[in-house]
Amino acid sequence: MHLSRDTYYNFDLGPTFDRLIGELYYPYEIEVRMRNSIFLFGRFSVGLIGRPVLLAEQPRSPTILFRSGAFCEAHPSSKIIVGGEHRVSSVSHNSAGVYGKLFSHLFSEEQKESLKNEALGVTLGDGVILSADTTVVDGVRIAEGAVLAAGAVAVGACEAFGLYGGVPARWLKQRLSPRQIEIATQFDLAKVRGHYLPATAGILRDLEHGDLSIDAARGMVDYMDAVPRIVMAGTRGANNEIVLGGIEAFRVGERTITDPAHEGTLRAYFDQARGPRGTIQWSPDIFHAIGIA
Repeated sequence: MHLSRDTYYNFDLGPTFDRLIGELYYPYEIEVRMRNSIFLFGRFSVGLIGRPVLLAEQPRSPTILFRSGAFCEAHPSSKIIVGGEHRVSSVSHNSAGVYGKLFSHLFSEEQKESLKNEALGVTLGDGVILSADTTVVDGVRIAEGAVLAAGAVAVGACEAFGLYGGVPARWLKQRLSPRQIEIATQFDLAKVRGHYLPATAGILRDLEHGDLSIDAARGMVDYMDAVPRIVMAGTRGANNEIVLGGIEAFRVGERTITDPAHEGTLRAYFDQARGPRGTIQWSPDIFHAIGIA
C-alpha cells in the first residue's frame, strides 16, 4: 500500500499530544544553526537531536559540525561528543575553560586563539544505530548501517554494516550478508518518498526472500531527487545540548523556498506543533503535497 500524495490525514491526538506532535518533522531533514555551528539530521532521525553535546568554540565561519543520514536511531542514554578533544601531544594541552572567565578575559587574542578547542565534527551514515550508553567522540565517521552495541565508545571510523562493541569500539562482525548489503544499498530507503514508506517493509522482506528483483522493487516506489529540509534556530543548553528554536527557512535540497504562498502554507502546517490541540492534519510529505518537491 501507499498513502495519497494529496490527502491530509486527520489524527485525534487526545492525551498523546506531547508525544506525537514532533512527528510532523520526521519525514524531513532538520538543519539546526547555532551561530556558525551547523547540525544536520537526516529524515526519520529526529530522535538524534538530543544526543550531540557541543564542547567546542564557535567556528570562525558557518561549519557543519554534525551530520547524520536517514533512519538513524539513538538510545536516550547515548552521547555524541562534538569537540572536547584536548591537544594531548602538546605541553600546553589545556583549554581556556580551565583558567576561568576572568583570567581568560585578560589573555591576548593570540593566547586565546592558541587555547581554542575546535571541533572536527561527527558524521553518521544512513541507518546507524547507537545502543544504550554508547558514546561517539569528536572526529568519528560511522558508515551506513553500522551498529554500536551497548556501552561501546567509538573513537575511530566504523565500517558500513558492521557491528561494533567495547571500549574502544572494535569490529565484532558484519551484521548483514553480501546479498542483504546489496539490497540495502541499491533499494536506497533513504530517498523513498514518504507516501510509499508503509509498503517498504513488505518490499524489503520479499527482496530478502528472493521473491523480487531490485529493479522490480524500485519500480514499486517513488524516489526524491532532493530531500526537503527544515532550517531551525538553536541554542546551547545548560548541559551543552541542542535546544531547538523557531523555524528560519524551508529548503528542498539546497534550494530555499521563497515563494510567499508556499512558505505560508508550510509555516501554517508546522505551526500545528506550537501549542496544544486535539487534532492535527498530517501529510506524509507536505512539500510534495503542495508541489515543490
